[in-house]
This record gives sequence, C-alpha cells and structure tokens, in this order.
Amino acid sequence: MTKEDLQKYCGEEDIISKPFSKGGFSYATDGVLIIRVAQIEGVEEQIINKPNVDSLWSKHVHEGDSYFPIPEIPEPESNVCTWCFGTGNVNPCPECNGEGVVYFSNHYNEYECDCETCDGSGFHIGDKTEDKREPKICKRCKGEGKIYKYGNSTVSGRLYNNKYLLMLKKLPNCVLAEAKDLDPGHFIFDGGDGFIMPLDPSFVSVGGKK
Repeated sequence: MTKEDLQKYCGEEDIISKPFSKGGFSYATDGVLIIRVAQIEGVEEQIINKPNVDSLWSKHVHEGDSYFPIPEIPEPESNVCTWCFGTGNVNPCPECNGEGVVYFSNHYNEYECDCETCDGSGFHIGDKTEDKREPKICKRCKGEGKIYKYGNSTVSGRLYNNKYLLMLKKLPNCVLAEAKDLDPGHFIFDGGDGFIMPLDPSFVSVGGKK
C-alpha cells in the first residue's frame, strides 16, 4: 500500500486529514474506520497523540476472536448532487447550470451555443480573468457530481454502514471480528489491520438513518 492509497481512508478534519506514522506503522482514519499498515516511507510521524492508536489496539484486539469474511454488499444508490447540479464544482454557472452551453429556439429552428457568462467553462468565473477560471471542488460530493445513499448490513453480529463495508471488501482477504457491544470491530487483511465502528441498532431504527 502506498501513501496515496492510505490517504483514501483519511477524514476532513485537520488532525485526521492525512496519514501518520507511529511505532513502525502508518495509519489513516476518518473517525469511523482506522487502518494500519507497515510504515510507509514519506508518511510523517505522529506529533499529537490523537488518535491514541496504542490504546485502541491494546484494548480491542483479543486472542481467540473469531473472524468472518465480508459478505456481498449492495452498491449505493446515486443521485445528482443538488449543490453543484452534478458538475462537481462548488459554483456552477447560474445561466447554463454548469453545462457550458445554452439553448434557445424560435419558430424556425433550435440552437445551442457556448455560454457567454462562463465562456463555456460551466462554472462562474467572476470577471473572467485567467486566474479565476479554475473551478472549486464541491465539498458535498467531493467533485464527483453525485451523492451516494448507503444502506446498512449486519456482519459478524453487528450492524455497519455499507460505505465502510465496501471499503473493507476492496482490501485483500479482509475478515472482520465480532464486535463486543458497540466496541470497534477489528479487521485483518493481507498487509495490515484496523478497526471499524458499528452502528447502534436502536439509533438506526428510531432515527430512521438506514
């Protein structure tokens, strides 16, 4: 696994926004899932002892735990991001809705042409100077233009969000231990291990967050 691979498991907050190394391992976390592999060159040492990875591993890895393979997980539903109109940019052009072209017609014909408001770029460019032509990535969809709706699945006796189970499925030969109560579930894969937080079933059923 490379530093770039590990970055995919990081969160958005400053303290967890990039991988870190400690004690011969490199880590990445987004607050729900944390992954550990042998130390990767170029991944900086942890400066602040947060998250406390030593405590996490010492408390929640137990000899004799049973591990289970990740079952088939359904792919998420996807919808066009309403924040950026599917463009992936935070500021799509208000005239063409990010398409870069406008359409009009008369009694004789239908026409389309490059949008003059955005010069055909699809995003608002202010006063059209060159340094303002780069779009800003939409934070809601992270530039994909789509919002994904994930369900939940039960694995090894605990309920997990499918988003994270799909991430585990991509790890080679990944297996997941039975979580105790709402403690994090330990998983192992070829080349590393980590933890994933289960969902509280009562919260899911009452809150309707499925």
